[in-house]
Amino acid sequence: MYNMQIRILFTIIMLLCITPYVFSATDTTHIYFRLDNPALEQQALKKIDSLIYYDIINASQELLIIGYADHLGTDKYNDALSEKRANSVKEYLVSMNIPAKNVTLVVGRGEVPRDMELPKGYAADRRVDIVLLSKQKKAIPVTPIIKKKEPVAELTQSKDAIPLNRTTVLRPENITVGQLFVLDKIFFYTGMHRVVRESQPELEKLYEVMEENPTLAIRIEGHVCCVHPSMDALDIETGKIALSVNRARYIYNYLVKKGIEESRLSYEGFGKTRPLSKTEFTEEEQDLNKRVEIRILKK
Repeated sequence: MYNMQIRILFTIIMLLCITPYVFSATDTTHIYFRLDNPALEQQALKKIDSLIYYDIINASQELLIIGYADHLGTDKYNDALSEKRANSVKEYLVSMNIPAKNVTLVVGRGEVPRDMELPKGYAADRRVDIVLLSKQKKAIPVTPIIKKKEPVAELTQSKDAIPLNRTTVLRPENITVGQLFVLDKIFFYTGMHRVVRESQPELEKLYEVMEENPTLAIRIEGHVCCVHPSMDALDIETGKIALSVNRARYIYNYLVKKGIEESRLSYEGFGKTRPLSKTEFTEEEQDLNKRVEIRILKK
């Protein structure tokens, strides 16, 4: 206890003497590590101390801790290294009086997939993500339904998808079966299947389209980025490699809850089997691959 009090006092003094860290308004904070090192270094400790000092992390905040490694080393080595890094962060948070029960997930995801490997690896991949969950978190009902895949004629390719937003007008006379619309304003929390609050108007727009066109039937298609080709991503809320499926199902459940008949809806997750960008070096390229699309099955 005495050592912890000394550390807190030291942290406060340091915070008064140096420029405070500036934290973005996102729900994820990155803690970086040196190559092959699972231990927290001084810079990382200062960042976590700042998170606690500014009440970004506190005794009532629910957390997820996800560790990563770069592509250097074997899969087995990187899995173990990323898990050690995640546990290092948890142990330090607990030592700073953050209740262990607040940390609902500690996991190592191993190597961060990259389309191009560098001889010295990627420093940005040697990290732990601390994901802050909302204190008002509400469970989203997920119906365990496996929807059959509907045959669709004259399929529109993803690259030809039309943005579906508040200004889009859909009528039976101006759409075709197989046509594809992308929900380009739907944003999810990182690694989760829940949408951020700012996406609510776009979900409402999709509901209005379904309500105004009672014969319309659609398939909701989920896609992810930043994983190996032909794979899906980890949903850190469920612990399963099914993020694209769960995101599509989230929207399906939203429409059903609003009163749209299940018979008019289906969903499917494609993982990263249909990327629009071959590389994912920039946020824009990642966003192209990380998307939800609506395919018209019946008009």
